[in-house]
Amino acid sequence: MSAKVLLVGGTQFIGHHIASALLSAGHRVALLHRGQHKNDLGPKAEEILCDWHDEKEMRERLKKRSFDAVVHCICFTESEAALSYKLFADRCAHFIYFSTAAVYLMNPEVHPPYREEDALREPAQSYLGSEKFSYGVNKRKTDLFFLLRHSRNGFPSTILRLPVVVGPRDYTGRLAAYLHRVRDGKPVLMPDGGHNAWGFLAAEDIGQAVLGVMKNKKTHGKVYNLAQREAISLRSLVLALGRLTGNHPCLVDIPSIHLLKTRLGIGFSPLSSSHHVLLDCSAAQRDFGFTPTPFLSWLKGFTDAFKKDGGRDLFRSTRSLEVEVAQEFLKERFPY
Repeated sequence: MSAKVLLVGGTQFIGHHIASALLSAGHRVALLHRGQHKNDLGPKAEEILCDWHDEKEMRERLKKRSFDAVVHCICFTESEAALSYKLFADRCAHFIYFSTAAVYLMNPEVHPPYREEDALREPAQSYLGSEKFSYGVNKRKTDLFFLLRHSRNGFPSTILRLPVVVGPRDYTGRLAAYLHRVRDGKPVLMPDGGHNAWGFLAAEDIGQAVLGVMKNKKTHGKVYNLAQREAISLRSLVLALGRLTGNHPCLVDIPSIHLLKTRLGIGFSPLSSSHHVLLDCSAAQRDFGFTPTPFLSWLKGFTDAFKKDGGRDLFRSTRSLEVEVAQEFLKERFPY
């Protein structure tokens, strides 16, 4: 049966894939956004132009309207969670919100693969005041708010936790940055050898997960990790990109501590991390049959699309300095 779905923030990357999946499944979709990005889903998707933070305007736009599901892509803080509850508690049968794997990275005693309940453990005090971990701290508070509202008020919410999401329309340019470097034939720096491991998620899998939990009362009040099954190191990722594009990247292993002493730093390598970000997805598989796209399948799709349009290198500004640092480092280590 067709459902009425309100998608808060659905015009760019993740939201676009969710909207496409909902429409393909025959559901009626209303996109709530500010109009800053074009809706290219066509007339099949209704548009509601409004800043969702404007409570007065939101109540006016949504007056007398209700939805089978509200899918919220852009809720980041506890105060935004409280506003979401005020706006949607009485007008949706199911509230689906996206969290992040960053909530697991604030307690050194928690180790991957991360399970949903690991985020309930208190963060280390030294992490709470760190700007580096502020995103995870705020999202954890947001998660706890929705879990408490379900426990106390029966709010029909489901939380889906995401790792690094990859696929077409990815405006972050993180994965594309490595493709550009593999193709230009110059040295590719691997901070600490690129041995940090990721469990990525193909963007189209999020839409399928939303379809799996929507109208599924078993998922109310619960949190679910979503990720691919494979653990892939940054090094393995870059080598796989080389094989798929017919290139042989020249990898230069370099300690992060050395990079931090240079003008380059480590921001040029967006998928370098001091953590292994791996998620246990057995709960999602058990409760709604979540089946992620295999690593090599989505990676081939990504590289095929890249070959057609190339895309902009959002990390291009550091490329000449990367090569310079690589050459200087190799000269120091191998002077002869």
